[in-house]
Amino acid sequence: MQGEKLCWQGRPAPRCYVFRKFPLLLAAALAGILAAAVLWWTSLPLRTPLGGGLLVLAGTATVLGPGCIGYRRWRWEGEFYALTDQRLLMRVHGQKPPAVYLLTELQGVSVHRYSEQLATIHLAFRGQGRVTLQCLEQPRACLEVLRRQGFSQT
Repeated sequence: MQGEKLCWQGRPAPRCYVFRKFPLLLAAALAGILAAAVLWWTSLPLRTPLGGGLLVLAGTATVLGPGCIGYRRWRWEGEFYALTDQRLLMRVHGQKPPAVYLLTELQGVSVHRYSEQLATIHLAFRGQGRVTLQCLEQPRACLEVLRRQGFSQT
């Protein structure tokens, strides 16, 4: 927009974004490996209910574990955020044009800190619901821009 000034831009930290549910993914991968090992060691026929169930568990866990990591990495490639003095622009993978949220509609800001240098910021917009800026490195810069606009974190 004319007269608009870019105040901050960023994207999720790759490791945080991709591995943020890592314990669950690790458990799925281990369940798949265990199910495959039981199938192999016992040589259960796949026609039995137990053998078929273990095969389904092994296949599902293999897809859910590494498959989720690959999917999140693919989504991370296209996720960008920009904050101007008037709007928040948010592009999620495959979304063209970016979603636009007016700062005049911003009702609240909350922060989930992973560490001093890493956080997820939740923004509540009137009539548009909640928007999440995932896994931001150096979240202070974004929060400072929001503070200058008159919003404080909760």
